[in-house]
Amino acid sequence: MQQSDQCMVRMGFIAGRSAVVGEAVFCRMQRDLRHRLVVLTVALTAAFAAGCQNGVLPERDMLSTGEDNDAEISERASTAVTRSERILAELNDETAGTVMIVAHRGCWADAAPENSLAAIRRCEAIGADIIEIDVGITSDGTPVLMHDDSVDRTTDGSGAIAGLPLEQVRNLRLRSGLGGSSAELTDERVPTLEEALAFSSGRFLVNLDMKAEAFDRAYEVVEMLGMENQTLMKMSALPDDPVLQSASFLGETLFMPIIRECTVQNEGMACTDSISSIVQGYSQFDPIAYEVVYSTGDFLREGIATMRAMGGRIWVNTLEPTLAAGHTDALAITDPDAHWGQVIRDGANIIQTDRPALLLDYLRRQRLRSN
Repeated sequence: MQQSDQCMVRMGFIAGRSAVVGEAVFCRMQRDLRHRLVVLTVALTAAFAAGCQNGVLPERDMLSTGEDNDAEISERASTAVTRSERILAELNDETAGTVMIVAHRGCWADAAPENSLAAIRRCEAIGADIIEIDVGITSDGTPVLMHDDSVDRTTDGSGAIAGLPLEQVRNLRLRSGLGGSSAELTDERVPTLEEALAFSSGRFLVNLDMKAEAFDRAYEVVEMLGMENQTLMKMSALPDDPVLQSASFLGETLFMPIIRECTVQNEGMACTDSISSIVQGYSQFDPIAYEVVYSTGDFLREGIATMRAMGGRIWVNTLEPTLAAGHTDALAITDPDAHWGQVIRDGANIIQTDRPALLLDYLRRQRLRSN
């Protein structure tokens, strides 16, 4: 039985308000335990790696799980632990007081095409925690990095990605930045998902954004590379949606539901009028974070306490006006505290941005970063 199933079964005997409170407490304890296990695993990995190099076994005190030793263990392990493992430990600790950075389509601004290997490489230099990349499937079933249904905007080719074989897609040249007919052609090619994940391994966490029909093929690549604990899958679906309930990655990769405020603009999408009325339903999937898409600040603020009680970080997008109550990167460039600062004050501790370097600089000045 999955840990998430145990969580729901145990709380199934409790009714009414007590069930909600009890479930929140139990699942928070479960998440705290998982964080402790991540810290211990990181420490053991480093300790045994160091021991093998020196021809000796690690000291007994390295196996301690005492609370007072966490900082010491982390410090001693740091040189042998991959960057992605440290990021995962931070992601698991939503009480850390830090704000994490997600680079939307990689770090493409002023440097590289979106969803390219060059954009991913730049994220390592900048220091992003998570890269968000978009996945499309070629006509012969290969997952590649592509946001649109067609290759027209971002390459020198044309046609639907689903109608082109991998060999043809690989011959296309990517356009700089966000693409468009006037964007300069580069020597960058469309990467496969396997190539993007292989480079990302050990460097940062990866959030895959795709349509439901691509989930299984993408997960096969993740599983083949053994990157389940480094990959964050998300889905815009209500808790009782059969597509979410049957998703092959559940219980294997990291998971995050998208909770969307109902508005006229997103009519027909999975949405809700209240976060607190729906968030408990996602606990069966053991989410590590909650992505909130909202038009009014009150929608986010109303659900903060409930999401925090359930455990998990709170992810907000400052990409377009409709995603975070009008707070955008474009506005934050000139007034970061009024926009990035406001979503943080409202409760966000993960921000997806097109300007990761500028956001990192702001967070460091606000002492909201661990690096």
